[in-house]
Amino acid sequence: MLRFMTLLLIAASPAAAFAADPNDETTTGLREGIRLIQNDAAYLDRVGRAESWFEEGNADRAITDCNEAIRLNPNDPLAYLVRSSVWTEKGESEKAIADCNEAIRLDPKDPDAYIARSGVCTAKGETDKAIADCSEAIRLDPKSDVAYLIRGLLRSSKQQYDRAIADYSEVIRLNPSNPEGYDGVAWLRAACPDSRYRGASAAIKFATKACERTLWKSSIELDVLAAAYAESGEFDKAIQWGEKALNAAVESEKEAIGGRLALYRRSKPYRKKFGIEEILK
Repeated sequence: MLRFMTLLLIAASPAAAFAADPNDETTTGLREGIRLIQNDAAYLDRVGRAESWFEEGNADRAITDCNEAIRLNPNDPLAYLVRSSVWTEKGESEKAIADCNEAIRLDPKDPDAYIARSGVCTAKGETDKAIADCSEAIRLDPKSDVAYLIRGLLRSSKQQYDRAIADYSEVIRLNPSNPEGYDGVAWLRAACPDSRYRGASAAIKFATKACERTLWKSSIELDVLAAAYAESGEFDKAIQWGEKALNAAVESEKEAIGGRLALYRRSKPYRKKFGIEEILK
């Protein structure tokens, strides 16, 4: 309430908080409120800068800004979570885990902290711990499609295909505009090594929905549609969509997509090895 009232007073008269008797209790309270607001602004600015540095690939500057943000406000979990992402990128998994743990200690009801820690556990190869963190995030926020998606990917990597499909189905139910839930089901139905989970018609259906949600422009969704048609034995269509996927792909995707396309040209379907690499991209 003090911060809210201070904002109202400053908006009405920016000098009001400093014009009154400095020994007056109200003035003292307003000064403290202004100091807290300024500190919060500086804190959020540092966190925002850290995120920008991280996105630009400058991990060291991101760490520096996170450190300063934590100095300004050591009791807010956000800077710890941002710094944990940077530590993970730098391969400093123990430091990343420590930051996630601190964020959880500060706010044990924040599902994002558990999702962040699941990412670090995944990078360390601790898949069961990562799944447990996703499950805790879902318990705290049953509407978290992100937690269901990550858990689905993790379960796919452990060959828990039925549970993975259930998680991807929840992603679709919670966020029908998110193509990744459709992708998850489509890949399993198109290319699962276990034939019990493959089904060409379902693969084409879900891959088509994923393509619709990305306006038929995303290499990821076009790629899975090609795999779905290959599973159905329609290799002409598989080649058609595979070529579109290759044309839409960024350089880092082209080798894998081109390899699948070569299979379709030999009238062979694709069988996918589901691993944690997809989560770590």
